[in-house]
Amino acid sequence: MPSPSRIIVATAVVGVLLAAAVSRADDAADIRASARAFSQALSKGDTKTVRKYAFTDEAGGKFLDAVATQTGARKKLVDAAVDKFGPDGKTIDSQRSAVSDLAEIDKQLEGSRIVVNGDAATVTSNNGKPLKFKRDGGIWKIDFRETFNSRLTQQIDQVVGVLNKRAGAMEKTAAEIKEGKYKTVDEAKTGLFQNIAAAIGVPRRGGQRQGNNNQS
Repeated sequence: MPSPSRIIVATAVVGVLLAAAVSRADDAADIRASARAFSQALSKGDTKTVRKYAFTDEAGGKFLDAVATQTGARKKLVDAAVDKFGPDGKTIDSQRSAVSDLAEIDKQLEGSRIVVNGDAATVTSNNGKPLKFKRDGGIWKIDFRETFNSRLTQQIDQVVGVLNKRAGAMEKTAAEIKEGKYKTVDEAKTGLFQNIAAAIGVPRRGGQRQGNNNQS
């Protein structure tokens, strides 16, 4: 029969292991909750909440602000198109991009493997791309420091400028849809393309640029 001291030690070890397992489960649940909160905030254009669940530097923060602005504008665009054209309005802007992937970052955690190491965590999603998290101030945040590399930092003003111009074009198109400018969703798609082209300055034949060029 085991001695009382061995029973006490064994019980203590089991207790520590169970506590660690519960802690890891809690961390995994908190990480998924943070990803969900981040995605929801991004899709609504809520820059304050997006920043809350993102761990990044100043340049990355500017980029996320612009992304949130664009996704918020896209939501207004899609809502206006659906109100006007019905379910087909959802196709008004069906082009996928890195911005679209950011807004659905919570879905990447579905069925994923989460490894927690202290205040850092790595999530391996179904598509095989690892996602980093960092616990900061008691909150698990998506760690974008490796995502926003030096190349993006050097071009941040240009990238942010394009995203904000696209957002403006989307909001303009949404207003035009509400005003009844377009009779079909295809006409609205063409209008969106033209508004974006005019906003960011798409080159025309002959070297001229389509955009808001003020001539004296």
